[in-house]
Amino acid sequence: MHIGFNMRRLRSEAGWSKEDLAVAAGLSSVRVIEISGRARLDSLEAIASAFTAKLGREVTAAELLAEPPGVAGARNQRPARRKRRAG
Repeated sequence: MHIGFNMRRLRSEAGWSKEDLAVAAGLSSVRVIEISGRARLDSLEAIASAFTAKLGREVTAAELLAEPPGVAGARNQRPARRKRRAG
């Protein structure tokens, strides 16, 4: 999921810190950080609603979950890890 990337992009557009977003969405700062990795629908909707009010355009939970442009095909590709030697 790309929640973290999309939240950073929208926070930048809104001129908000994580704490600003938390206050606007009625969530704790810790919850906003947790949401960056995985989120419940009600939390995503609260965040989308806060961005909608601030930005003057509709932001949906689907936008928060959407794959950012230029990422298609690169999903889940991480550098290979080195194997540990048995010690």
